[in-house]
Amino acid sequence: MNKKQEELLKKEFFVTNNHSITRGDFEGFPCSMAAFNWTDEQMQKLADRIVLDYAYDASLSEDEDEDEWFRIIEHCAIELGMKYYEDLSDEEYYILTTEWNDIK
Repeated sequence: MNKKQEELLKKEFFVTNNHSITRGDFEGFPCSMAAFNWTDEQMQKLADRIVLDYAYDASLSEDEDEDEWFRIIEHCAIELGMKYYEDLSDEEYYILTTEWNDIK
């Protein structure tokens, strides 16, 4: 992974003052989701959706109900159109792999 790819995956989008999401969160799921090609605007919309749809309790500490946090962000991502790599056609997967490799 080059520096630009790493920066893309690590960029934070704040859900609350204490919680954020990154493209890497979704790419790193046990069943990975294609997030690297989501624009900053799409990622911010996802962060905003998490707050609006679930009224996430910002007072929860990070170690409180981590499974619930990941369930919420995964569900919102699916609702907004993020796809699992395993659900992509061979052609879609090839296109995404090419896009990823072209990031320099």
